[in-house]
Amino acid sequence: MVKNFMISVDNIRSGRLHTLITNAFSHIKQLDIISNMITLYFFGTAIGRYFGPQYLLKLYLAGALAGSIFYVAYKAFVAPLFHKIDKRGFPHSHAPALGASGATTAILLLYIFLFPKKTIFVDFIIPVPAALVGVLIIGKDIWRVLQGDREIAGSTHLGGAAVATVVWLQKRKGRFGRF
Repeated sequence: MVKNFMISVDNIRSGRLHTLITNAFSHIKQLDIISNMITLYFFGTAIGRYFGPQYLLKLYLAGALAGSIFYVAYKAFVAPLFHKIDKRGFPHSHAPALGASGATTAILLLYIFLFPKKTIFVDFIIPVPAALVGVLIIGKDIWRVLQGDREIAGSTHLGGAAVATVVWLQKRKGRFGRF
């Protein structure tokens, strides 16, 4: 798992570039995979309906790749400036990450950018305007990065957010097919 499915600075330095993508297809905690797959199901279905399944797959992979790149860049260049080791006790180059969060964040935030006035039911109960959910997600991830990316890699989520932002901006300019 560590060598083939977990993203880390050490894996990239060792030439295991495939982990930039493979980490988005595995999880450690059941709650994480359930959360990511619920997000993928509800918001991915909507994106896939509008733009097609191939587009959804490309968005997923782009979010996964960008999330991994943001994570590695954070662990290699930013985090060592503030802490010798991360909150889990790993030197930053060894700190691994795993999960689909970068990919699903790209999908969720693209949905929010496209439909900011829709209502999203947080925890299936609390109705919240999509635009506010987007602000809260990005704000929470910035806070996670500032706190050292403890158990949830906010840097990975921000990579997915960057993909959603670029895609949305290109959609607004009339690129990338129908809107």
